[in-house]
Amino acid sequence: MVAILIGMADEIEEAREVFRPLTSGTGETIEGQGRVIDGDTLEIAGSRVRLIGIDSVEKDQLCKDRSGDEWPCGRYAAEELARLVNGKSVMCLVKEYDRYGRAVADCETGALSLSYWVVQQGWAIATDFKGSEPGGGAARSA
Repeated sequence: MVAILIGMADEIEEAREVFRPLTSGTGETIEGQGRVIDGDTLEIAGSRVRLIGIDSVEKDQLCKDRSGDEWPCGRYAAEELARLVNGKSVMCLVKEYDRYGRAVADCETGALSLSYWVVQQGWAIATDFKGSEPGGGAARSA
C-alpha cells in the first residue's frame, strides 16, 4: 500500500512539471473585443497581446510559392485570424511580458484556443510555451 502511494506521489509531481507552463503565469487576465495586429499579435482593451507558443509571419512579410512567385502571406495570416477574432470577445491569461512590453498570453474566443487555431490553419508554427521568439516567421506554402 505504501509503495502504491509513493508511486502515485511521483506521478502527481511529474504531472505538475508537465503542466506547469500551462498553469503558471502572472494571474492577470485581459478580456475584451479583439483586434488583429498580425498573425500572432492582438490588441485587446488597449493592450498588445502576443499569442503564446507560436510564431507567425509578420503582417508585411512576403512568402514564395512553389514556383518562386511572391505572395503576401503576412497579410493573409492576419486577415484569416481577423475573420475569427475581430469584434468578438477574447479572454487571455497572461503568462509573462516580452521584451517589447507585450503580454504573452494563452487566448481564446469561445472555447477555441487562438494559438492552436492559427497553427492548425497553417499560418504559424508551434514554438514553446514560453513566448520565446525564434529567428524568423513561419511561412505557409501557397
